[in-house]
Amino acid sequence: MSSGRDHDKITCYYSLPFAILCAFGIGWKGFIVGGGTFLIGGLLFSPDLDIKSYPSRRWGLLSIIWRPYCYFLSHRSLLSHSPLLGTAGRVTYIIGLYFSIHILIWLLFSNVINVNVSVVINNFTNNYELLSCALVSIEISAWLHLLQDS
Repeated sequence: MSSGRDHDKITCYYSLPFAILCAFGIGWKGFIVGGGTFLIGGLLFSPDLDIKSYPSRRWGLLSIIWRPYCYFLSHRSLLSHSPLLGTAGRVTYIIGLYFSIHILIWLLFSNVINVNVSVVINNFTNNYELLSCALVSIEISAWLHLLQDS
């Protein structure tokens, strides 16, 4: 099993080749999105978010948002350390939290400020290639983590 530093080194090392691979398919936006989300996936959305680790400490004060996730999942459980399912769970959790906060702000301040939820949803759906690239990048970085742990 690798240490947290080893996970970070390998993630950083493979982010550039993966970004270049994405650039061949999508162009310079693919390079940025692919490499960036690969780093984000490995350094911030690691399967080790359910324990005290480098990724959980990187969230700083915002690490509190991961407490429910940690409470309901034990470390190395099927839901945190499995390919596809683990990443899908973490991404769904953070997107659900984002939209919950967004809707709460909209409900509280809709008469004061113009908060348009449909703009956020359109930004996700109109960039299908980049969204796919981002999700695949996060998943590949998780696989890299899992391979190091095995």
